[in-house]
Amino acid sequence: MITFGNELMKFPSKDDCRNSLEALEKLLNEFFSPGTSNERQRELENILSTFSGRPESWRLCLQFLTLTSNQYVAMYCLATIESVITKRWLVLLTEEKSELTSLLYKHLLARHTEFPHFIRNKLLKLIVDIARYDWPHFYPDFFMNICKMIQDPNTTVLGLSFLQTASEELICPREDLSVCRKDELKRLFTAHIPNVFKIICDVLEGVKEGRSSQAVGAAALQAVCHLFSWVPLQSQATHSALLALVFHFTCTPDNLGVCALAVLNEVLYKNCVPHSLLPSVFVVCTQNHQLLHLVLQQSDLANIDENYINKLTEMSHLCLSKHWHRIEQNHLFPVNDFLYALYQYTFRQPTVTTYYACLEVWTSLLDYLADKDAVHIHKYEEFATALVEAVIKKMKSDLDLDDEKTDDDEETERQVFIRHNIEVIGKIGDIVPMATCSRVVDAWQKCCAAYSKLLFATEPPQPGPELRRVLLDCAALTQTVGHIHGHLSGTMNLSMSLSGLAVAASRTVLHEKVTDPDTVKLLVAVHAEVIAALPTWLSTEHVNTAVEACLPLLQSQHTVVKLQLCAAHLLAALANKKFSPHPLPTLLPLFQTNLGHLNQETQTLVQSALCRILMTCPPDIQTEEQRLELMTNLVKSMMPSGTQDLRQITALLVHCKPENKQAKQLLYSALQPVLENVIAEFPVRMNTEPQVCDQMLSFFLEAFRALQEHIGADMTQRAVETFINAFRSVDIITRECGVDKLLQLLVLIVEQASGIFKQFIPSCVTLCLDHIYPAVYNSPNSNIKPCLFHLLYSILLHKWQYFYSGSVADGEPELQNGHQLAAILQAFGESLMQNDITLFSQNLQALEILNLQWKLYQRELFRTQFLPEYLTLLLNTLILKTHALRADEIATAIYNMATVDFETFYLFFLPHFLDHTTGLDSNQRMVLRRNMKADQDLPTFIQNVHRLANDIRCYRLCNGTNPAAS
Repeated sequence: MITFGNELMKFPSKDDCRNSLEALEKLLNEFFSPGTSNERQRELENILSTFSGRPESWRLCLQFLTLTSNQYVAMYCLATIESVITKRWLVLLTEEKSELTSLLYKHLLARHTEFPHFIRNKLLKLIVDIARYDWPHFYPDFFMNICKMIQDPNTTVLGLSFLQTASEELICPREDLSVCRKDELKRLFTAHIPNVFKIICDVLEGVKEGRSSQAVGAAALQAVCHLFSWVPLQSQATHSALLALVFHFTCTPDNLGVCALAVLNEVLYKNCVPHSLLPSVFVVCTQNHQLLHLVLQQSDLANIDENYINKLTEMSHLCLSKHWHRIEQNHLFPVNDFLYALYQYTFRQPTVTTYYACLEVWTSLLDYLADKDAVHIHKYEEFATALVEAVIKKMKSDLDLDDEKTDDDEETERQVFIRHNIEVIGKIGDIVPMATCSRVVDAWQKCCAAYSKLLFATEPPQPGPELRRVLLDCAALTQTVGHIHGHLSGTMNLSMSLSGLAVAASRTVLHEKVTDPDTVKLLVAVHAEVIAALPTWLSTEHVNTAVEACLPLLQSQHTVVKLQLCAAHLLAALANKKFSPHPLPTLLPLFQTNLGHLNQETQTLVQSALCRILMTCPPDIQTEEQRLELMTNLVKSMMPSGTQDLRQITALLVHCKPENKQAKQLLYSALQPVLENVIAEFPVRMNTEPQVCDQMLSFFLEAFRALQEHIGADMTQRAVETFINAFRSVDIITRECGVDKLLQLLVLIVEQASGIFKQFIPSCVTLCLDHIYPAVYNSPNSNIKPCLFHLLYSILLHKWQYFYSGSVADGEPELQNGHQLAAILQAFGESLMQNDITLFSQNLQALEILNLQWKLYQRELFRTQFLPEYLTLLLNTLILKTHALRADEIATAIYNMATVDFETFYLFFLPHFLDHTTGLDSNQRMVLRRNMKADQDLPTFIQNVHRLANDIRCYRLCNGTNPAAS
């Protein structure tokens, strides 16, 4: 066997080329063989990489391409040539460039019919890559070659692929081109568009007349689709003939029709429509109307290609969402007929997925109408009403959807179906509430009449299709009634009906009287929907009835979990409303009930509701002592193991915010012993039970949020000193648990306007800078960092006077604690150098707010010690694209820092920055300086900064293998 690493490295003569090719094929076949070990693969990869990295390897690869039929060899050779083009093109001799370009092009023409598509496409891309650098100056016939290929019947498909590849690669090029070159390529390409459209029209005419194949038509339409995605269609005259041909192909629901619809959709995606393009948009929307009628002539839409249906639906969506305000004003457009066709099209969809897409189309129209006046809406009322009726009918007809398996959002297929329909009904209710509600309530009442008969029947229901249909319809329409309550007029009151149904269902517990599992599930579902809909309708006179429906479900240990949760939500709704008479007396039995049989979520809801009800109870119903006793017992019931487990009581504080002074005092009085125990026990548990300490801090944090004025400065000071001292005694690196809660608590304290909390600032700063920050600085995944920097930001924002006494109007007040301010700014700068984009965004925004509030960037400390470093850091971040999603925010921050002294920025900082930026030569630095104009308005400055960053990236890439680059 010829050894590739020895024999091939000699660059054999043409006579030996076939032997070398055979050796290469053997190596590549071995490399991709499933039986090759990892160690051997690494050895082979070394040999192959060594060869491909040699300066003259591309010549031999070109020879191999002409001889081989092995796909591994072809792709290896093309990858080697690609590396030369993208990394070494600028250092190749002119003769070498011409030779490589010519050979690739000739090879493409000679063997394109033999190649698999992926190899052919790779060859096309390499030729386009060369054009990115050399067209038109050193590759003048590049575009002419494309046009010739398209016009030659033997290479039409190849030429169209060539055109599309050129469009993809030249209009959105990579980083190795300067902004000027990118603009030049787009300008050159755009100049050829009229001729390209004419050539493609000729191609499509040939397809239309049967002289060319459908494959040619598909390739032509795909190329046009990509061109339309970026070509500025300023004049109808430049593309009207092309559109006419595209219209022809949309009428056939096959692959050509799909491609043609994609072209029209690209036209409709245009947001900025010049006046000259309005006629084209109008004719495209008219074509949409005609296509809807054409499709509706089919007896079954399931017989049509689903891709075609999807594209037609997308087209309808674009007409309504982007252009309806233009179309409906055109008296020549048949608005009513279009909507009627869309209506029929929607409710004849063969799958729920395509049906959902059609509902999205209607949603875009409903969102548009939501902002219109009554006169405008009246024109659409008939369609809106018909749509409600049709959606209700659809909800009642699709009964076979899966209601067992859940998706990532924990929804079943049927639940998703009901939700989509209800959302549309709700939007219709926003614009025509009376008509919507009338039809929903009528349909619901018919279903509920049947359900009521089941509840009051002497015998349990018998399973069967009819019972299943009734229960499914009742559950869906009850959910709908709950959703649209806000649209109903005051004359429609369903409180009595819903509360009566809820009580009857809770008393009857019909699901316990049947044995069929499917029927049990359906009965539970209807019962749950009735209880879930009741809170939205509940009126004062039916409060006790609602409580009567809740209590048995919450007190029984045998109630279905779903019904318990619904009852808890109903109880929470009762607690959030102001009812008279107050519901507390009716709910007293629940205070005596052990809720241990409820799951955690349900328990929290019930306990929070009982807490709120206690806090809103007037004195004439319960005395202060009675309420405090009930609240204290409620708190104790939530802490069966004392401070060992504070999760339930913490959850109560999260869900139950006292609204007035009396309520806060009641809650604080019940919680005060717990707070004192937490302060006393925290240091003891710090070293042995960190998870318990984390719960303690969470509890104290939520208590301070809700009750800070009652907790007071004394308890707060004792607590904070206890917590801080405890954390100083442990290693933060290994004991992060709870630190984030402490930092959040300190943020709340710092944000207080009262002067009594000023004493905490020095210890907060010391804790952050001396203890926490050194511990987490090198930790890439620390959850503490965001909280730490939020605290530092809050200290600067709310306690600026700790560093600078006096107001901004005083000019430059005397700096105090400057070493700490410098350390904070240093930490912020270091955080911007890390890869965490969330922390980067948080801290960059914090710096911008501090500058807006306190003129941070103009302070002498920042100007002299940090401004050049921050500017350098942010510019390098733009250049390296480490946080590309925040590019505009970064550029804005650079502008705000540059505004401190534009003259210094342009005359001193930028030249110094460029002189110390590696990977550039002196000529490139000079060009960059010249291109960076001294503009001082924000939009132009941002544009210039982005251009500077792009061009530096471009030069670095181009210089990557150039030894002369410095």
